[in-house]
Amino acid sequence: MNTDKHEKEKYITLKEAAKITGYAPDYVGQLIRKGKLPGKQVYCTVAWMTTEEAIRNYMGKDKNVEYVLDRKERMLVQAREFWSRIMLEVKFARLLTTALYIVILFSIGFSFVLFYIFSVSVDKKIEEKAHQKLIENEYKIQDTRY
Repeated sequence: MNTDKHEKEKYITLKEAAKITGYAPDYVGQLIRKGKLPGKQVYCTVAWMTTEEAIRNYMGKDKNVEYVLDRKERMLVQAREFWSRIMLEVKFARLLTTALYIVILFSIGFSFVLFYIFSVSVDKKIEEKAHQKLIENEYKIQDTRY
């Protein structure tokens, strides 16, 4: 008769509640004893029981966390979070790599521009010196003619 009442109200054991919440069964019992979670004592102070609905309400409202029904689902959520962090790091690494390539290409281009400016200025100086020597040589040739 007692079990029919539990089945009607859908009471679950602390072990079952622990699987739903991810908490230890003892902690779920503490929550019931402190009045934070509705439940009742059965079998003359030996065991506590609560309802799945009470667990869901506690996990959803009081803690503002999404509850997970079993360990596999929690592991799936953790795996998704892990992979989303990895993908974010990969995107950041790609962005950083692209930025590095742009900086390298800009540096190479800037180096070529500096090299061109330097070579043109050196070329002009060499040309001016050659032109000046030609003029000096012409003056020497003209001076020797007279």
